[in-house]
Amino acid sequence: MNDAIVRNLHKLPPDVDLVIGNPRSGLLSATLLCLVLNVPLADVDGFLAGRTLSKGISAKSKKIIKEFQDIRTVVVIDDSVRSGLSMQRVRDLLENGRKDIKFIFCAVYGVSHESPHIDFIFEKVPVPRMFQWNVMHHEELKNCCMDIDGILCVDPTSDQDDDGERYRKFLAEALPLHRTSVAIGALVTGRSEKYRGQTEQWLCEQGIQYNALHMLGSDNGKKYNNSAAHSQFKADVYAKSNAVLFIESDFRQAHEIAKKSGKPVLCMESNHIVYPSMNMAMIRQLPRRLRVSGSHNLRHMIYALVGDQGYKKIKGFVKGLKPTRQDF
Repeated sequence: MNDAIVRNLHKLPPDVDLVIGNPRSGLLSATLLCLVLNVPLADVDGFLAGRTLSKGISAKSKKIIKEFQDIRTVVVIDDSVRSGLSMQRVRDLLENGRKDIKFIFCAVYGVSHESPHIDFIFEKVPVPRMFQWNVMHHEELKNCCMDIDGILCVDPTSDQDDDGERYRKFLAEALPLHRTSVAIGALVTGRSEKYRGQTEQWLCEQGIQYNALHMLGSDNGKKYNNSAAHSQFKADVYAKSNAVLFIESDFRQAHEIAKKSGKPVLCMESNHIVYPSMNMAMIRQLPRRLRVSGSHNLRHMIYALVGDQGYKKIKGFVKGLKPTRQDF
């Protein structure tokens, strides 16, 4: 998101006095924008009540303090828009409340570059789509595979990973990481099948919903008998499934799963998408903050993941072209 904001600063006037975020996720984009512009931040209700959000005192922050009545140019921003009706309601409230202020309404992402209710949409990302900040609460999780350790809970330490009493204690008391609010299509873990009971118990206690749980079993123990081969197991399950995305905690495993399954993987360690046609050198050149999307059509999904410019670069990868860093 920050990359998209910085790339589009030229679309905003140079005399912005204040940034307003449209709650909830719009406050994230507003915070990033106000820091880049070095201007105060407000939410909609606070602005209508005549106040900005509190801020720390530093040499830089002292320079941006301005009397509320002197504010003349305000940017109102949301993270994404579809119909634009939410922003239209905000526009009506603000413009009726302060007719002496020039309001500029924008969104970081939209289904197109234009909307009747928005002045600027920075980047086009079609639906269905996920973003880094809402991936764990998106309905498209039903079409995804997901690792457990390192995503839903912390990874076990080397001392805990003894395949004995300490490991069983870890399984029962593992500290949760990412919370989900929708059902996951399939959990795919390198944990042994013999720990299914403990794993299911922990998932139940955490309120995590899922449609399937794939674990290493006795019938495939020889094939996947070490941690380095866990990626092969995950790739096999992923390749045979209808899932459109695998969410993996480990960078190297994400690369291996993508290569062996022929399908994209979201790496939570580095926050980017790993594509099957990319080698490690190419992966390291990717920006660390890519939008995430899910779709039943892989080509449409990739387009939704990276937008117009990113899709052209992916086509370049397929053709054997190597884009430069400034291309992104």
